Amino acid sequence: MKMKFISVILCLILSLSLLSACKAGEKEDMPKEEKQTEAKAENVDPADFYGCWKYVESDEWIVIGEDGNFAVYDEFEVLITPRPYTVTPDGLYIDVMDFLLYFDDRGVLCTDDGLEMMFSKLPETISEE
Repeated sequence: MKMKFISVILCLILSLSLLSACKAGEKEDMPKEEKQTEAKAENVDPADFYGCWKYVESDEWIVIGEDGNFAVYDEFEVLITPRPYTVTPDGLYIDVMDFLLYFDDRGVLCTDDGLEMMFSKLPETISEE
């Protein structure tokens, strides 16, 4: 019985020491994450987003202009007339569609819901308005 009691106490001590080590690691990581966010904010250049982009898996295009507006097209017409976008530390926020455009680690333009885009031009069947 005494050995069982000692074993339980040792297990509690080990568990507490592991938990405190994990918490200490989280605190040490926090400044790194803040630094990464600041560095990321400095690296976002809206000019990288300017131009026409096509969704990889559908026939829709988004045109991002230097004037602070974007428009969305399908192969026949304008789906969303020019509206403003917002530059954030993480990319371009498209509020009317409620998503963020950003470049992933591979340099591919993505939405925050995982859709990828490729640089393109509008089809000849439509024209920018």
